[in-house]
Amino acid sequence: PMNIDISQIGYRWKGIYSANLTYAENDVVYKDGGAYVIRSNAPVPFALGQQDAVLKGQLLTGGLSAGGFGNMVLHTDGATVEFRFQDTRAGTLATKLARSDHQASYYGSLQFGMTIMQDRSVRSWGRQAGGAAGCGTADIGRTVPNRVPFPPGTPHIVDILIMWSDTFYLDASGTVWHSGQNGASIGGYGTTAAQGTPRKVNGNGDLGTDIKIVKLTGRIDSYDYRGAGFIDDAGRVYVTGNNTSSRMGLGATTADVNVPRLIPLTETVPMKDMFFGCTNNGATWLLSRTGQLYACGELNTSGRGNTNNVHELWMPWGEANTVKEVVHSTSNLHWIAGAQYSRMTTVLLDNGDLYMWGDGAGQVGGGYGTGYSGELFTNNALHPYKVNEGVVTASSINGGYHRTLCLMDDGGIQHSGSNGAFAPDNVTTWRTLDPTVFNNGTKLLTMGSLYQSQGMLLRSDGQLVLWGDGVSGRLGIGADGDTIWTAGSISYPQPAKLDKTIIDFMPLGDFQPDSSTSSVMMLTSDGGVYVTGSGYAGQNGDDDSEYSAVPRQITF
Repeated sequence: PMNIDISQIGYRWKGIYSANLTYAENDVVYKDGGAYVIRSNAPVPFALGQQDAVLKGQLLTGGLSAGGFGNMVLHTDGATVEFRFQDTRAGTLATKLARSDHQASYYGSLQFGMTIMQDRSVRSWGRQAGGAAGCGTADIGRTVPNRVPFPPGTPHIVDILIMWSDTFYLDASGTVWHSGQNGASIGGYGTTAAQGTPRKVNGNGDLGTDIKIVKLTGRIDSYDYRGAGFIDDAGRVYVTGNNTSSRMGLGATTADVNVPRLIPLTETVPMKDMFFGCTNNGATWLLSRTGQLYACGELNTSGRGNTNNVHELWMPWGEANTVKEVVHSTSNLHWIAGAQYSRMTTVLLDNGDLYMWGDGAGQVGGGYGTGYSGELFTNNALHPYKVNEGVVTASSINGGYHRTLCLMDDGGIQHSGSNGAFAPDNVTTWRTLDPTVFNNGTKLLTMGSLYQSQGMLLRSDGQLVLWGDGVSGRLGIGADGDTIWTAGSISYPQPAKLDKTIIDFMPLGDFQPDSSTSSVMMLTSDGGVYVTGSGYAGQNGDDDSEYSAVPRQITF
């Protein structure tokens, strides 16, 4: 008998492409408006067997061809393959979620969800307050998604960054838009008035109308400090928002930045990313295209040891050891005084080495993972402290109970510090969580503060593991309450109960201890959007605002 591996024969339709999933050779995905096939682990435009296959998304099968054109989606009934026009359904298929840069925070969105649809429109639902959801400033709840209005002729939106009560949009021409509460004039128009529908940011301050932005970044955290950064195609960075500790790198000024201002260093050193420390001890970090890190702001938060009002090179681990990312930990709802425990910084290098420093004295736990639990500021001989290696990404929550999670290069999770519902118990050295549950991880996010936390791990098989504080059913496993770390119990960490391939997720609401307004939004490979957890203001699509303990589909 012949041994045939059916998985190696022909093409397999896998739906919307996600960098978080694992694909096999010849898998076909929907990406950038057309069909792509996986070749050598990378998506390439799909055209089969014919010399005249010159258009992205065109499918030609020897003899008669089934050509793919704009607004068509690859379809198969198991026997034949064809492209079909999807205009009648394009507004019901989501292709991309709004995102948040809030690694290790308690802020998701202001209890609303937002997606980019296949017809290139933007839809939002849930709480429509202060303009963050782009459909007005009235504090009402929408269970049915509403189209976010942009002026006629606006190029389609390619990226959305939500910062709790403010939202930034990037269109295909590189123009930035904003809607929302506009605290600290973060919208960049020179006013603090709330903006109910998207308003163009380009054309204000140093951000000219012809400047093409390629990346949005920003953060809001302790004491409502917030900041946004816009990086253009030349690597120049423009900033708006709170300038506490002169963290923006604009020189000797503490005034908030109410219109976009160019960070002078970036005129000569092109940057690829920017990271914010948004507390009363503020700092920012710039990451150059060559992997060099530049720090500015309060001496202990930034790590430099002196308070700088301009960015200076900060590479104490050696300039050859390039940086991947900076994570400034949450410190909300700390248990002693307002200025304490607001500084905890984590730097991850491209080689997987993890460095940490910040407030540790007086905290419960040992989130450094090394057995050390004291302060680790710039006057400490251990600073900056290498705490782990082989790390893909990490997040650390402080504010009285210090805990850290690391996504490792083998796809597993390591934990140290206070359990905060993250783990079975408190430890001060790294402990690997159950590999039968926490495996093949590709995206890690943690939310929480003070006592409780929630972890979120997307695996390469398309399953999403939510664990920790499960109030209002936000773990998606049919249970309401914290994870019980006893194998076999109903709330032992397990994937959310959704028989779909999940390609991305985002937290909605706030994740304070026992908060009943938080939920998790998920995007599936077939263009569906599901929400588990709170139904506050209809953010899970429930017209009675009742919570759902398993993922509930949003109806577009």
